[in-house]
Amino acid sequence: MVKLLAESFSLAVGPLLLVRVAKSVGRHLERQSSRDFMTDLTTWPASLHIAFLLAPFLIGLIGLGIHYHIAGSRHFEVLCSAFQNSPGLIEDLRYWSTISIRTRAMIVAGVTLAAVCPTLVVRRGWLSAEDCKNCPAYLKRRLQISFWCTAIAGFWIMAGWVLIEFDEL
Repeated sequence: MVKLLAESFSLAVGPLLLVRVAKSVGRHLERQSSRDFMTDLTTWPASLHIAFLLAPFLIGLIGLGIHYHIAGSRHFEVLCSAFQNSPGLIEDLRYWSTISIRTRAMIVAGVTLAAVCPTLVVRRGWLSAEDCKNCPAYLKRRLQISFWCTAIAGFWIMAGWVLIEFDEL
């Protein structure tokens, strides 16, 4: 008897319950699509706004800090001795000299590309292939970290600007 009542109840109420659940889910999806969390910046919490805006600057400062540390320390001398046969470095040293931290940073920036993409630099004739191979691994790793931190920060700032600029559309 109980089984019969349960079956008749499920046959009578089941379809109504399914329709009600489907309508509820449909309303929820309409509300969710009208204010998509990822693209609508106004729905983000304030702490996420601040983190999204400050993170690229912090990452970029880390990259610049590493870059200027290399330019202002003994690592610069190691860098110059590692690439002593490279025409690009010799030309940069002649043009920029090593008087100030700014000129040293310009020279380090020129050699950073050798750590990130050595085939491009060797193909263009800026640096020697042997010098790229003989560069100390710790220095190459620091140059790569500096480059990628700065590049990621730059791309992040541009992406943030695009999101903010086109959010008003």
